[in-house]
Amino acid sequence: MTSVLARKIENLAKRERRSQTALLSEMVQVYEDFRKDQKDLQLVERCIREAQEEHAVSPISAEEIVAESVRLAREGAKRAKQLGIKTDMASVNRRIHEQRKRRRSA
Repeated sequence: MTSVLARKIENLAKRERRSQTALLSEMVQVYEDFRKDQKDLQLVERCIREAQEEHAVSPISAEEIVAESVRLAREGAKRAKQLGIKTDMASVNRRIHEQRKRRRSA
């Protein structure tokens, strides 16, 4: 690490009244989260490209899309029931908030 960078970290830690270790630890966590988000975004973009390419070669009708959506909804409801997961909106919202709270505290 360069002396300029070390001074910047030292000054920032002092301004925030934190240890340099705590500051660096948070910086690493933020960087790791950023990289994970970038990888997730790349995966989503790749999936979209693949879907667009597949659609160009073999387009599906609106009826097929609706039928697939209905099939997936039934499959999801069946799996949720097997796992004992309630699918009413209040339960779904509660689970979303619980998951977000766990993620923030991790």
